[in-house]
Amino acid sequence: MDVDNLGSLYQQYANGLRIAHIAHFEAARVFVLRDRALGIGSVVLSTIVGSSLFATVNQSPAVSWRLIAGVASLVAAVLAALSTFLRYEQLADRHHAAAVRYGGLRREFETLVSTADDLISVRAKVGDIVARWNEADESAPPIPGRVHARTMNRVLASPSIRPTGTGHAGRGEQEAVGGTG
Repeated sequence: MDVDNLGSLYQQYANGLRIAHIAHFEAARVFVLRDRALGIGSVVLSTIVGSSLFATVNQSPAVSWRLIAGVASLVAAVLAALSTFLRYEQLADRHHAAAVRYGGLRREFETLVSTADDLISVRAKVGDIVARWNEADESAPPIPGRVHARTMNRVLASPSIRPTGTGHAGRGEQEAVGGTG
């Protein structure tokens, strides 16, 4: 493989690792928010129902109020059940762990390629990183489609550092292609 093709392949690897790293952090954030929404909704409705029932112990509330309290109680129970069933908190934790793993691979890869005297000399080390990347892919939870698409568009539209294709990708021989990684 010639140096230009190797530089292009390494840029694809860099983008792939950036996408996986950022998308897993974003997925963790999404699942934390979903978990909080279900939990807060359940707690608020349960509190309202409990308070209203306690407030009307000595009274006989209108049928409409009893109906509203019953529906609110049912919705609170459904939200609590969904929270337990969907396990958003555990999903968020798994995505966070995957993001940390991809982040380590990403930093290792970017450091290796950006400090190499030439791209061909680092092929074996890149192969090791790719093998660990494959292992990370096998153990990582799937990224929701919208999160992946949004992250991919953002990463590919942002600047990054890539080898110039000259065969030497040392510190002084890189060109900016967008922004920070």
